[in-house]
Amino acid sequence: MKKAILILTALASLTIANTQAQDDKTFFAGTHLGMTIGQAEACYRKFPKVGILWHSGAPKGEKYEEFRTSTVPQRRIYVYFREASKTIVSVVYWKLGDNETFPQEEKQFLTNLNQGHGTLTTHLSQDGSEFEVTTPKQYQIEDDEGAKFVE
Repeated sequence: MKKAILILTALASLTIANTQAQDDKTFFAGTHLGMTIGQAEACYRKFPKVGILWHSGAPKGEKYEEFRTSTVPQRRIYVYFREASKTIVSVVYWKLGDNETFPQEEKQFLTNLNQGHGTLTTHLSQDGSEFEVTTPKQYQIEDDEGAKFVE
């Protein structure tokens, strides 16, 4: 009987871990470089318990918006998009919570998701919880204007 309970507990733990990984993939896949902010907003309006927030501090000619879950651990996506074209030019995927990081396969998935816009610049925060994908030109614009996402 104890063996059966241990096996069921182990299976439940794996299911929860796999569900969280799949939910992360689904949530993070809703935003990538080159899409419009309207497309991203439409995607996240379909998710239960996701907030859409505006922020100040974007580089000149751009706006700064955030999508966040109300779950624990929380997930956030920060984007800069051009005001004129409404096109997303920089994305930060963020996992909040203890020991929440981006494993190599997830970083590769997000990098591949953002392909098709020339050379990409990626940056992982020191604690591994934030993963930025942008272009070298946009990365320089953010750096020059002091508009780097919070680490």
